[in-house]
Amino acid sequence: MTTSSSKSTKPVYRMSSAGACPKKLGWQRLGKIGTEAPAWLDTAAEEGNWHEQRIKNEMRAADWQVYDEQREIVLEYPTFLLVGHIDGICEDRESNHYLLEVKSMSQFEFDRWMKGKFEVFPAYAAQVTLYMAGTELDKGRYVVKNRSSGYKDEFIIEEPPTSLESIVNTITEVEKLALSGQVMDMEYDPSSVECRRCEFNNVCMPAEVVREERDLIDAARLWREAKALEVEVNSKLALAESVLKGHLRAHSEEGTKPYRYMVSGLSVAGYVTKEKEVSYLRKAGYQCRVTDTEKERE
Repeated sequence: MTTSSSKSTKPVYRMSSAGACPKKLGWQRLGKIGTEAPAWLDTAAEEGNWHEQRIKNEMRAADWQVYDEQREIVLEYPTFLLVGHIDGICEDRESNHYLLEVKSMSQFEFDRWMKGKFEVFPAYAAQVTLYMAGTELDKGRYVVKNRSSGYKDEFIIEEPPTSLESIVNTITEVEKLALSGQVMDMEYDPSSVECRRCEFNNVCMPAEVVREERDLIDAARLWREAKALEVEVNSKLALAESVLKGHLRAHSEEGTKPYRYMVSGLSVAGYVTKEKEVSYLRKAGYQCRVTDTEKERE
């Protein structure tokens, strides 16, 4: 590997997408046109730029130095180039230098991030690993902001979150196959957010069920209808329970002792739980149980 800024004729792979599905990288390398990207992606990118600048300004106000913003870095390998543009490099009061990487996410994406971080977002892991290799910095400051609440998950990366060798080996294989017009054989995973959002998922999805199999088609329709009803039911239950629980708490000395009331045949009872180790740590708190006494009499 060499760090290069020369005008090379080798194919270019973006560091920001180097950790994506190898099959997707192969289709992109071959110039295959996927489905059109949704409009919200452009909006999310614009919002991301705004939040990035705000976070950098907040860092500067806290005496951090931020420089080399959008600096291009290039890693050259025998058959391809890896190219990226870093968010910047930052320096603290003790003159320690860090790669700076800033992400901002919707509530849904942020919840996914907090559950698994780089394991759930392997493309981010590959991206920052390549940035660290390209800048030759051994530490990074990583900031992930929830655009809905403003909460930031900030931490120092002490070592690359994934293997540089693994990234390079994968892209080497992608490039080798592309030269013969092939892509890596990867199965579509319906549980994967990345697969469901991929512009090439129509290529990887299993074939449609033939029209003659009406039982399967009807079952699919019923499933969608049931899921739509489930969303509506859960929304109504959440609204009703918030009102019922609100009245319960208002009449139970701020939830410090049990209280019970009846309304339209519903029994609404409050009870106190103590912290206890079960299959998980059950925290102490004031709970609410709603029972439909009329339904139980049916």
